[in-house]
Amino acid sequence: MKIDARKLPPGIQEEKRKLAIRLYKKDLTYKEIADVIELHFETIGKWVRAYRANGLSGEERKWVLRVHHAKLVKEWLTKNTDKIEIFYLPAYSPEMNPDEYLNCDLKAGVHSKSLARNQKQLKSKVLSHMRMLQKRPDRVAKYFRHPKISYAA
Repeated sequence: MKIDARKLPPGIQEEKRKLAIRLYKKDLTYKEIADVIELHFETIGKWVRAYRANGLSGEERKWVLRVHHAKLVKEWLTKNTDKIEIFYLPAYSPEMNPDEYLNCDLKAGVHSKSLARNQKQLKSKVLSHMRMLQKRPDRVAKYFRHPKISYAA
């Protein structure tokens, strides 16, 4: 279901706009971007046209929320831009967070078969499942095939 971007709080609008531009830079179509962030493709087109007309200068800085941006993190990122790419995800969007796919896989693995009866058994099941995932990178790679996670692939 598509959301009317005008009805979103300004901070969430900014996060979605920034993500739309990142996806556009990865050569996704307006329709593909709209499907991922659940907005109308015409909204995406408007945002991309503004980005193309104004570039990144003030617009990109304006679109980044200033919450959870610690000075130490910013300094580290500045020094390591060649080693890491940052994606600012919209708030309350677990479907766009690759960590959530791992969490889902882990929960399914831990709850399969017999239930853990105590903390020691739970820890054992968690470690066992995580070790299995270490040996199966193909399984982890599948998380990134989902359209809403493709930006991180």
